[in-house]
Amino acid sequence: MDGVRFNVTGAGVVRRRLAELEPKLRRKYMRQALTKAATPLLRRAKELVPKDEGKLKRSLRKKIRVNPKKTYGIVGAEYSIAPHQHLVERGTVARTHKSGKSTGVMPARPFMRPAWMATRRVVASILNRVLIAGIRTESNKEPTRR
Repeated sequence: MDGVRFNVTGAGVVRRRLAELEPKLRRKYMRQALTKAATPLLRRAKELVPKDEGKLKRSLRKKIRVNPKKTYGIVGAEYSIAPHQHLVERGTVARTHKSGKSTGVMPARPFMRPAWMATRRVVASILNRVLIAGIRTESNKEPTRR
């Protein structure tokens, strides 16, 4: 899946408090935050996809990956559905076959980069808000005794 990737950087207090949580809880709240934060980016990208690229628009997805070392979100096109996503986003230069016949030029019609630029502050705000809410939820719970 080709797309814009983002991760949580900075926000020192939030990062420190997340590090204090058990790994299972940390992954839970990171998944929730990334899922909610990726939604406005996905919505904006779908709005900006060129009108004649219906298959590309339908292929846009968000995926959240969680493993013990890293949690991340990806917003982009599913390659198996729209393998030409990068060509639409970045365009092409003049191309020719070996025979010399031109296959044309495809101008760039970016949609992911503008979607990211338009929503990056909202994405960061949602990440921060959801993570803080999760940290508060856990800090308000009474410790369980065994």
